[in-house]
Amino acid sequence: MKENWLFIKTPDDYGNSEIIQIEEDIIQYFVVEKNDEICLINSENRNEKLSEKEHKFINQNRIRFFRNGKNS
Repeated sequence: MKENWLFIKTPDDYGNSEIIQIEEDIIQYFVVEKNDEICLINSENRNEKLSEKEHKFINQNRIRFFRNGKNS
């Protein structure tokens, strides 16, 4: 099952909005850009395996990833 999630950042993080897509065990990151239209650009170097990331489902609409002492 493929799921799309909006990647919410802390006030310390800057940059374009991102969408993460989870399919099977793969987490793919997409940057949201707006030119003449809104488009998603795959950040191929940021793909990760869900099984290798410490994570917690907060509720059915929220997942939290834990990275090097920082929550994302």
